[in-house]
Amino acid sequence: MIMIWERYREDYVQQGGKRWVKHSDKDIDKNLMGRDVGQLKFIGPDQEWKKLTINHRPKIQQIRVPQEIIDAGWNGPQSAVEYQGPFRSNGSGAHYYYDRNTGLVFQYAGYW
Repeated sequence: MIMIWERYREDYVQQGGKRWVKHSDKDIDKNLMGRDVGQLKFIGPDQEWKKLTINHRPKIQQIRVPQEIIDAGWNGPQSAVEYQGPFRSNGSGAHYYYDRNTGLVFQYAGYW
């Protein structure tokens, strides 16, 4: 994550901020520290997302995963810390969920 954010800083300066959302040093430091979210709860694409207020941070994080993966019995991180990478100006970016106890990592990314 440190290398990703360092690359973001270099690219942002070289390109004049054209391809990236501006992230402050405070935001970068916060994202490098991560945020405990606990066990990840996976829901299939046919289920409804629960609407959350902007100030609500659930302990159980809901992540949309293809039903085939859920049916195959894949277990996600049980004690996850969420890390966020920088976002492009088109909205693409990624969140990483890491379980230090098991070494499991789950990436949730959007590209368009």
